[in-house]
Amino acid sequence: MTGTYNESLAANFNMELRVDRVDLADFQNQATPGFEIIAEIIHSIDFGDLTRLKNLLLEYRAGLEAMIVRNGHRLAMSLASRNFSPALALDETWHGIHQLKTIKEITEKLGDETLGSVSKDLAAIGRNILTADNLKIALIGEDTALSASVAAAGALFAGLADGNPGGFEPPQINIDANIPREGWSTTSTVSFVARSFQTVRMSHADAPALAVIGKLLRSMYLHREIREKGGAYGGFAIYNPENGLFSLGSYRDPHIVATLKVYEGVADFIKAGGYTDEDIKEATLQVCSDIDRPDPPGPAARKAFYRKLVSLSDEARNRYKQAILALTRDQVMQAAEKYFFDAAQPQAVVVISGDAQLDAANKALGDRPLNIYPV
Repeated sequence: MTGTYNESLAANFNMELRVDRVDLADFQNQATPGFEIIAEIIHSIDFGDLTRLKNLLLEYRAGLEAMIVRNGHRLAMSLASRNFSPALALDETWHGIHQLKTIKEITEKLGDETLGSVSKDLAAIGRNILTADNLKIALIGEDTALSASVAAAGALFAGLADGNPGGFEPPQINIDANIPREGWSTTSTVSFVARSFQTVRMSHADAPALAVIGKLLRSMYLHREIREKGGAYGGFAIYNPENGLFSLGSYRDPHIVATLKVYEGVADFIKAGGYTDEDIKEATLQVCSDIDRPDPPGPAARKAFYRKLVSLSDEARNRYKQAILALTRDQVMQAAEKYFFDAAQPQAVVVISGDAQLDAANKALGDRPLNIYPV
């Protein structure tokens, strides 16, 4: 059993309940069995059914393998960003190619001995995570439903171990000082090409301009160069205000080297200034549309719960949005000069593709080849 696998299961536990308006007594009668099931899950952690456990592990592996073609650009971005912060390294460990590699290693020989070891480790992880001081519950519903649920939800904590005084203690995350320049080989005949670098987070004055630059690059430069001219299914520019990472990516791309050259031309495109105030306004509206995208009640409340956990207030989000709406073309140009014209800026490059494509790319890249690793 690897440490990576143990870490991969140490995720936040939360529950969402969404109900229609009903009579309080009726809801209590309806809700009690649901809470009883939840209580059984968190109080009686049991992975002893090895046949079922084997099937679940194989299903999980199949889903991760299918994700390469379905979401390869995101996986390439995750690999490229992993050495910029411990949080990004952990996200790659839990959700990226490294998670797939770990699960593939575990499932290569799923005999009773391996399954027994996995079963014990999963139970131990559950006991360490599901403790009274680490469990947080979000109840989502109308007043009647919430009134009927509070007592039952509180009872879920009864009998749970106290755990560590400060809650679950995450593992020590050591990140590599080297910025990746890598190729990851799969059986794919198309490529996913990513380039990532660190900028600033949401609270910084340049964050709104970076968000708008991402939309400008996608609609006015990458779409034309990577999709229309290059034949890829898509080209992306993504600024994440929560971690300050700016990433470029391509989806189902027939090219590698040509796409990397397109990325190198981003600074020239921005510097040329071939976009108008109207283009800036359109990009601004696109960013605000992402911020204000409506969600059904359940997902909306879940997002609010997660934001509370990470201390991202509605006030901070509103300040960010208002700064976006007030952006000018000069502010966009000034921010671009800070983050896109610095040749010394560490730029991570990762390509997910087939062996033949990666070999051909390395020949063309000359003295700056990609370090190749198997998925």
